[in-house]
Order: sequence, then C-alpha cells, then structure tokens
Amino acid sequence: MSAASVKPKVLVITEQTSVLIQLLNRLTRAGCEVTAARNGTDGIKLIQDGKFDLIVLGVDLPDTSGFELFQQLRENPHLHFTPIVFISNRSNENDWRRGLELGAADYIEKPLQGTAFVRRILSHLKTSPKRRAGHG
Repeated sequence: MSAASVKPKVLVITEQTSVLIQLLNRLTRAGCEVTAARNGTDGIKLIQDGKFDLIVLGVDLPDTSGFELFQQLRENPHLHFTPIVFISNRSNENDWRRGLELGAADYIEKPLQGTAFVRRILSHLKTSPKRRAGHG
C-alpha cells in the first residue's frame, strides 16, 4: 500500500458531543480515519497509543485549557510536525491570535461550516511536512 493511499489519521479533542459527531461524520466521509476524545486527559492517552497526522483541538475542554494542552502536545517530539487546528465557540481576536502565535496551523470558529471546514482540514493534511515526508 502506498503512502498516498493510507487514510490520514485525525484526532478530534472536543467536549461538545454534537460537534464531535459532526466532525466524525464529515472527516470520515472525506476519507480520514478519525479518533475522538472528550477531554484533554483522554486525548493525551490516545496520542501515546497512536500516531496522528492532524489534531483538531477544542479551546474549552472540561479538564484543561486547549491552549495549555497544545503546549503539552508540542513538548512531545513525535508531534513536532503534526498540524494542530483549534476550534472554538469564541469569536475573540485575542484567542485567535494566541492560538496562531502558539503555532497552531489554524483557528476555526464554530459553528463549523460544512464543506469549507473539511476543505481547510484537508489542506492542512496535504501541506503537513510530516505527510509529505512519508512519516504519517
């Protein structure tokens, strides 16, 4: 099986069930293998168990701030080139700026707009240095 035919692995970490279901359905239909976590603790456990090509991270998690979790994830050398995309209910320029300054690939405000959201995610997968190098 060639690297191009391998489904990209996406981890979604969000506390909102409706958003989680929406992302699972849309990303799966787009050809991704999706794993989900409802809080930061479970997300960290999944990351230790598997390799992901992209992480979608909610800003407001029940057990930690998405920004704090982002910094923990970046401390893992295996995630250095993994794109991380923030999703948030907050329409706040300071949060948006903070996420991008931390090094996030994107910051997308909810509600997630159908195909536009999926296209943004897929574009980050295509441009990921990790995927291009065949490390995904």
